[in-house]
Order: sequence, then structure tokens, then C-alpha cells
Amino acid sequence: MRLTWQHLHSFVEQHFIKQQSLGQALEKDTLAGELVVGLSGGVDSIALLHLFLQLRDNTNINFSAVHVNHGLSQYAEQWQDTLQTLCAQLDIKLIVKQVSIQAQSRTSLEQQARDARYQAIADSLAPNSILFTGHHQSDQMETFLLRLMRGSGLTGLASMREISAFPHASGRQKQLKIARPLLTIPKQRIIEFANANSLTWVEDDSNTDEKFDRNYVRLSILPALFKRWPLAGKSINTATELLQQDSDLLNEYVEQDYLACLDKGFAQHSVLDINKLTDLSLAKQKAIVRMFIYKQINIYPALTVLNELLQQISHFNPDTNIHLKVANSFLKTHKNHLYLVSDVINDARDLSSVELMVSNGKWSVLPENMLYKEIKVDVAAEHTVVIKWARFTEMFQPNKNSGHKKLNKYLKEIGCPTWWREHIPLVYINGELVAVADIAVSAAFAEVSAAFAEVSAAFAEIVGSIKIELK
Repeated sequence: MRLTWQHLHSFVEQHFIKQQSLGQALEKDTLAGELVVGLSGGVDSIALLHLFLQLRDNTNINFSAVHVNHGLSQYAEQWQDTLQTLCAQLDIKLIVKQVSIQAQSRTSLEQQARDARYQAIADSLAPNSILFTGHHQSDQMETFLLRLMRGSGLTGLASMREISAFPHASGRQKQLKIARPLLTIPKQRIIEFANANSLTWVEDDSNTDEKFDRNYVRLSILPALFKRWPLAGKSINTATELLQQDSDLLNEYVEQDYLACLDKGFAQHSVLDINKLTDLSLAKQKAIVRMFIYKQINIYPALTVLNELLQQISHFNPDTNIHLKVANSFLKTHKNHLYLVSDVINDARDLSSVELMVSNGKWSVLPENMLYKEIKVDVAAEHTVVIKWARFTEMFQPNKNSGHKKLNKYLKEIGCPTWWREHIPLVYINGELVAVADIAVSAAFAEVSAAFAEVSAAFAEIVGSIKIELK
């Protein structure tokens, strides 16, 4: 069966067109989000681009495209120019992003390029956008076999889904999705479509380098599989669909216990209640911890990490200090809670001398590797607002009946884990500590704000309310 734009139309209609009255014409505002084609310049993405072009010609569904220039090939600039010219000729809006890949000894070049690409795309797209990629049946086979060789379990072997959450945290915050409308389509049908429509595309010179695992599978393993089993692609597609169904069923089964173990820790951070977790079977504990981690960072922990965590939890007491690395995060314990925290806790800098002056009422970017990325302080009147960190000997009065106490003692009393204390932003107005992040405002400042009266010489000039936002 030939590949046509109707295949794409059915896919978009099924997943991204909001339900309307029978016979009502499709309008732009009925789409679930902006449709964006990920355009590399290879035959798969070029074919997908022209399927969208035909879709646009036959319906009123519009789209745009995005291209990421990794700068890894000597032809990268030439490919970018070619795609810009093509999209201009076809009246397609194209976003171009250039990224720089920094070598990391423990991360493959493929993974670094992928991370940089998705970060750049996430930064470029509007909230709720859907990124369409040209992944096809052979790509699914490669993913399945690579994960099999890495010892993946049920969820990993389920491989790519037709619709999935964005793989980068910044994209998930914007509710971006990835759509793969060609995932069940054999590569040969895509090439036939491209030839039938006289399309031209670029050939990535790195695709022939078998030092990359995916290239080795594509060039050496898949041909042998197809030679012995001509329907290997369809068979693996069927297997991944069944595995996805089983994975979904398992998640439904575990969800109730997961929600029962889920709690709020310091600063409303999502945590697992260890006492409730250890009341469950070992199999459920593993499934719940995996779900807990995946929901936050879109990555599943290695089996060795999972086993080590559950071994330590089995002998847990509130003084236990669990510290296990998962990707760029850490599993940590505080009291009876299990946290997943970013690697800022390993930052060895002395933050006690760091200061940042911020503009009243505007979002300000915090220094790199802080607990929060941005802060906004709204004060009713114009004052000098400065953010500081790790001033543990400062005196702070959270309410008028508590008396003044050292900041370190106050943070301990409110349950702030030790590893986070130096990363909590402190808000100073006219040189006085008036707020601890968005957690507490000093009693003196709160009273002045409420009563519009002098309470001390230090706060006589500070009149008005304060609102602090963090992200």
C-alpha cells in the first residue's frame, strides 16, 4: 500500500483534532496544539514534511518546521542552507537552532547530540506544541534491539510510542508532545514516496560509521534479520505494541499504591513515604520507585540502583542517609521520606558570599546550579532587593510569637533537608532579611505590610506587601 497524505490526516485527526459536531469544518483552534515537523534533511523527515505539505493543500491544517544544526558534520551549514531555501520556496515557517556539543567522557556523542537537540527544540516551541518526527518501522526495530542488548525490562522493550511525552524536562514543563505517525511504516515505503514525488534529501555521512551502535544495528543486524525473516519489522512492531499494552496495564495496577505512598516533603516537593512503601511487596516497591523517578525525570533507574536502594530501605531508620545517583539526580532520604533531587546538592561552591540584585516585579535568572532557576519578587514600593544564600548565622523571626532564631536552626525546624539549606534563596530588602524563599516572611516585615506602621527603625522605610515566586 502506497504512503499518502491520508495516512497522516487520519493520524492527526485521531490524536490531535478536538471533537466537533458532525459536518463542522476543521478550524485552526480545534487543534490540540501547534504541529511542528522535526526536520533533519534526511529522507524520513523530508518525506514527512511533504506529507504535511499535501495535508495543508487538502485541508486547512497548517504546520511549521524546526531544524537543529549540531555542527558535528562538515556539511552542517550546507544542510541548514538547503533546508532554509526549501522551506522558503514551499512557504513553510522554519525555526533553525544551532547547538554546541561539549565532549563528555561518560556520555556518548549520540546521547549528547540528542539531549542538546531536544533542549533546543523545547526552547523554541510554544506550549502544547506537538513535534512530529520521521521515525519509522526500522527505527523501532533498532530501538528494540538496542534496549534488549542493554538488558531493558518491560517498559524499555516497549520502545517508542506513537505519542509520547517530550524527552526533555523543559519540554515537559511546556506540555510538549512527540508524535511518530510513520512508526509502523517500512522504510522502503518512505523511499518510494520520496521517489514518486521527486524529492531530494541529504545523506548524513555519519550514518555509515558503525562505531555508533545504532548504525551497526541498521547496517549489519537488520539486513540479516530481514533475509531470514522478511516480516521481522512487522513482528517486532506487534511485539512492542503488546509490550506497551502490558506496561500500561501494570502502571494502572501500580498507580493506586503509588498514590498511597506519595507525599509532600519540604517545600511541597514530591516524596515517597518510606514507611508506607516498605509495607508493600518487594515487586510493588520496585514498580513504585520506578514510577516515582520516571514521573519526575523521564528516566528509569538501572536495576543495580533499584536493588541497592531497596536493600538500604529494608534496614531503614530516620537517621539513615541514602545517597544514590540516577542520571543527573540523586535519591536521598530525610526523616521518613525518599526524595529525588537534582545534582546541585553536589555543588562544592561556597555560596555564603554570592549575592544577586534583582529588579522589583521582574523574573531574574539565578546563578547556575542553584536549587531554583528564576525568582520574582514583588514589593509594593521601590526598594533595593538582593538575593543571598547560606547566611546561616543571620537571625530570623518567622512570627511575632516565636522570637528570633538563627536561620540554620529555623531551616532545621521546618524540615529543610541539610543538603538543600545552602541553596535556599534568601530575600533581603534594604539590607534586611525579610523572607526565606517563598516559605516564610519575617514577622517584622509582615506586620509592617499589614498595619502600614513603624515597628522598628530597621523596617520603618519598608511599607507594603511582598510576593515571591520561584521556578
